[in-house]
Amino acid sequence: MNASVSLNCDIAQCFCETPLDELRIWAVRKYQMGLTTQALMAQAKTDHDREVIAIVALFDVPEEELLRLLGPLGVPEHHILHCREHFRDLLS
Repeated sequence: MNASVSLNCDIAQCFCETPLDELRIWAVRKYQMGLTTQALMAQAKTDHDREVIAIVALFDVPEEELLRLLGPLGVPEHHILHCREHFRDLLS
């Protein structure tokens, strides 16, 4: 995830707290259509959209960075890692 995303959006929920259909919309644009996270952020109309885009961008960040970014959510590290893998599988 690029630095501008983390500066522009706070992530307040885990993958599992985000509706799959919302994740899917932005995941398709990013991973199938090839749009950058920056381009997606420019398309976002609401803070909620920006948060979902930031969550989708976390699908491909290194594990250490993922845990640092989602650590403040207060859920165990294994939960975060499991959720990312689960939603990656569902969206592929």
